[in-house]
Amino acid sequence: MQAMIFVTDIIEYLICPVRLYLKKIKNIKIENKRLLRGKILHRAFELFDSFEKEYLNDLELPIELERFTKDYIIMANRGLVRAILEFNAPQTYILELKDIIHREAKFRANYVWSFIEKYGEQFYNKINPIIKSEILLKYNDLVGRIDRLEKYKSGRLIPIEIKTGTYKEYHKIQLAGYAILLEKNYNTKIDVGLLYYTKTDRYIEVELDPYKELFLELYEKVKLFLDSPRMIANKKYCQYCDYKYFCPVYNNKKLEFFNNTDKNLNG
Repeated sequence: MQAMIFVTDIIEYLICPVRLYLKKIKNIKIENKRLLRGKILHRAFELFDSFEKEYLNDLELPIELERFTKDYIIMANRGLVRAILEFNAPQTYILELKDIIHREAKFRANYVWSFIEKYGEQFYNKINPIIKSEILLKYNDLVGRIDRLEKYKSGRLIPIEIKTGTYKEYHKIQLAGYAILLEKNYNTKIDVGLLYYTKTDRYIEVELDPYKELFLELYEKVKLFLDSPRMIANKKYCQYCDYKYFCPVYNNKKLEFFNNTDKNLNG
């Protein structure tokens, strides 16, 4: 059976091949706070998406904006609490993530409200673009989950990657990987995507074509690497890597290090 390659595997390889080896081939899983935080947030968005759809289908008009926004915040809270429970995570994550999920709720509420104001009872069919969260896509052996997707009635698609950390140049390559999956699944051309950074509430528009080429080059390298792993580690990341005590390179200085100065890793 052909092993599936995730878009995030490509980025893992770019950061440090040996870490991809430990995760993908040796099946060593380490959960750290940063990863758990991201997983909770993504699941909360996914749940919020489903709650919103159900809420809008049953919505009775007229309704005041204040009440409408409050309902959205309640849905966001439900999604966050359920996600925390699903991951058996401490309740302290509610305080850590509530501002992010509330910002999303207010954004969505104001966005949909603009169509309610304009179209009244007919608003639901007029929403353009439709915003979807956590879209899972596959093409051959490549798999990816897109954080957010804007779907326009014209057929235009804009993928959005949500980041809870700080900007890195390789985020653009990851976004390009999702664009490739969308192109294969929807038979359309995607030129532009967005990176959204929750800490700063900042969007970055990305012209994707150059990064698609980089992604496809890395994709081919990852396939070769998984067939015949070469133990090369990125020394730059060793000090902070959760996998270093499992790493054959870190624990055996006779094996090979490299100092990655690739511009795709720095930003």
